[in-house]
Amino acid sequence: MQATAAAPLLLFLGRAKRTFLAGPAVAGKPHALVYIGNPAGDLDTIVSSLTAAYVRERIPGAPEATLHVPVLPFARAEFRLRQDAALLLAHCGFELDGQGAPAELLFWDEVSTELAGAWRAAGLGLVLTD
Repeated sequence: MQATAAAPLLLFLGRAKRTFLAGPAVAGKPHALVYIGNPAGDLDTIVSSLTAAYVRERIPGAPEATLHVPVLPFARAEFRLRQDAALLLAHCGFELDGQGAPAELLFWDEVSTELAGAWRAAGLGLVLTD
């Protein structure tokens, strides 16, 4: 896959992350579906959550009021330990931040208790992938 082929995915992931972190009141979306895999966070877990959220967002006729956001089930600082995932995502055009993690991705440790509570109150669903 060339980096240019991943551009729509990268745009989607960055937008989903920013929107989710802004919270439901600011986001203008009353519902969110979080796509998350098993806590081991291996490559298939990462790819399945990213892909499922992206595909679901792009289904024709899907409710625009729902935010589809993948969340990786481990801390941002732990991503660098998953060299297979780092190599694949870098090859696909993801830029790695100072911690060695893709800036466009949302990690478990970046979702505060308050933010999760706000989304639960607004309407939060969970999609398990792997």
